[in-house]
Amino acid sequence: MATKDANLQLRFTSDGSLNSDGFTSSELRLKGAPLEGYAVEVMVPAEGGATDRTLDIYIFGATATGVTSASGLLAQTPVQLVDTTAIGTHIIPFNLPDGYEYIVLKMDTGGTSVDFSVVLAYVVENVGVKPSRSIHFG
Repeated sequence: MATKDANLQLRFTSDGSLNSDGFTSSELRLKGAPLEGYAVEVMVPAEGGATDRTLDIYIFGATATGVTSASGLLAQTPVQLVDTTAIGTHIIPFNLPDGYEYIVLKMDTGGTSVDFSVVLAYVVENVGVKPSRSIHFG
């Protein structure tokens, strides 16, 4: 489990249960931080409701404030999380492109009576990856 900093939290207990409305975080500014070696850690404690619930997690970024889902897609869950795979801790690595300073976390849910309980999310160092300001291509 990665070390968490309250200043890098994207989803809080006060946001309540993750339901069919989904969730979009407030912008988080990462100015002056490493260009690569980041991850978002999302903790899904439980799920309830009917069947066929899904969860997709996206990280969007931009060079200026005003990040939306039309901004640059930095990362996403490699597969759609479903009833049997959503519970647990998910690490989604991302790199911050040169000049990008702002990120937003977006969670899309689907299914009937969606309730993933109180989901928390933080920006953390990607476990096993040394943070670097080096520019990498590809």
